[in-house]
Amino acid sequence: MWKRSQNKYAKVAPLKIRLLGSLKLYAGKEEIEIDVKGEVKLREVLKDLVKRESSLSRAIEQDGRVKPGYLIFINDADYMVFEGLETIVRNSDVITILPVSHGGSMYRDLEEYLGELHIIIGSCRVEYYKIKDRSGDVIGLIEQKIRERCGENAVFQIYGKGLVITDRIAIASLIRLRRAYQRNKMIAKKISIEYLLRTLGTRKILQALELSRAREEGKILVVAICGGCEISDLEGLIERVTIGENDLLKGMKMLISTCLEESIYGKIHLEEEREALEKNMIGCGLRLELEA
Repeated sequence: MWKRSQNKYAKVAPLKIRLLGSLKLYAGKEEIEIDVKGEVKLREVLKDLVKRESSLSRAIEQDGRVKPGYLIFINDADYMVFEGLETIVRNSDVITILPVSHGGSMYRDLEEYLGELHIIIGSCRVEYYKIKDRSGDVIGLIEQKIRERCGENAVFQIYGKGLVITDRIAIASLIRLRRAYQRNKMIAKKISIEYLLRTLGTRKILQALELSRAREEGKILVVAICGGCEISDLEGLIERVTIGENDLLKGMKMLISTCLEESIYGKIHLEEEREALEKNMIGCGLRLELEA
């Protein structure tokens, strides 16, 4: 995972816990400050936090684990892009706890969830590549080389010619992928396939491959990267491309219209603009978590 570096020039202040949504109502406050000694693991901070504020036991287990339906950010980045509960935190850091569940449903307020995506996009980026080499198991080779360069800091999914997803959709799916891994809810053995399932909102691998046209010519590689690693051309296997706004909208509409007639928001209307289409596409992917 992406490891954090310390800013030695930062002004030292207590570690701050920000509570969003209903959590600030239960706790009766929006912020909690903790003066930590040196460097500590996030798990230890959360264990101490739930002892200080018993109302937060709805979000945090006594052993520091994060309960389903809650997101944790460290300095505006999802803690899973670092080292999860083993991430080192210190004074001056800001930990944000966001509730996204209610009444047995995984997500209490999807609008709030979508509104937080800009935080993750600030920590990760999405790049598009055309696959040049068509010989042998080129996909397996690409996966191997990406892992060699970026470890767990980069994941990808593949779409056939004409289909594509926006960066917002790719990052939302990345969040769900990491949450599935964290909860031991993985469906596929390959990370790239699981990533695709979390985007399309289906448990059926063959169906996902068919819907994404991943076996057709003209493949586009959608890569989500967190951290500073560089993919480049992978020794001539791929070539970086830019997807224009019109092609993004067209590709997203094709994907929705061919495989996902409804999201958890209801019937999808293809005449809608990018933001509405993204919301519905993300809502389609969320169905897997709502079923869990």
